[in-house]
Amino acid sequence: MLKDIENPTSSNVCIAAVHELNKEGELVWNVYIINKKEITIEGILVMSKGYGEIDGESRQTSTLRHFIEKIEPGNFSKVEPLPDVLLDFFNEYFITYYVGSVLFDKKFVFEPYSINGKNSAFIESIGQNGILLS
Repeated sequence: MLKDIENPTSSNVCIAAVHELNKEGELVWNVYIINKKEITIEGILVMSKGYGEIDGESRQTSTLRHFIEKIEPGNFSKVEPLPDVLLDFFNEYFITYYVGSVLFDKKFVFEPYSINGKNSAFIESIGQNGILLS
């Protein structure tokens, strides 16, 4: 029976943290989801949370949920800004999405201190420098 259950593997959907100017002209980190597939993904749910230690005490942020209706092939969508105070936390993004009627999911985790300018590289899909997890 278990052998009959499909467990599709997510591929060509990525998360990126990009350092860019906001509307107020301040440099902030924004998190994006990128669809590198050749097909539209739909019904996208992104759950995000941060966790780590501050002064030896365990801390965790609230879990946020973002819904994106669809992302066309080769396109991207902004998920949320990432405040500087959370850059020294683990920042976890759990994504579920549909391709046709098949549900896919994948978890991405930015390690503490990994989101910084030194780790940035050009992300062709977005056209800016950032940190890409795939």
